[in-house]
Amino acid sequence: MFGINRSTKVVALVAVMAMVATALIAPAAIGAKKASVPFKVVASLHMTGGGGSAGKGTLTIGKNKPIAVTAKGTIAPPKMSTTFKAAGGSVTTMVKNGKIKNGALVGTYTLKGTGKYKNISGSGKLNAPVATLVFTFKGTASL
Repeated sequence: MFGINRSTKVVALVAVMAMVATALIAPAAIGAKKASVPFKVVASLHMTGGGGSAGKGTLTIGKNKPIAVTAKGTIAPPKMSTTFKAAGGSVTTMVKNGKIKNGALVGTYTLKGTGKYKNISGSGKLNAPVATLVFTFKGTASL
């Protein structure tokens, strides 16, 4: 019929099927990538024992309620690392420029997460009065 042989019809049919599959899959793949949405992160922690290497506190991510966390870390300015463990994952802050200024341990940090927080990344500022060792990490992050 119309001078088209069978193999040409098969090739045309496969090409049409490939275009339909692409039309259905492409929007799903585009929608699968989440937009990077910045949000506020505040971690407040009272360090206790062992030279201030462990403690309990809260972690607030965005507009969510504060999460109770336990934390362990190393405090050896200028480098410090603190891991906040919560149900389902953890968030680790890394300070590379810590110093004592006006009676407080200050510096900037980066953070990364594991578990359900694995897509978190961000940065902020640390302020920890030496007299009380209440560490407050404030900053922004994104998913």
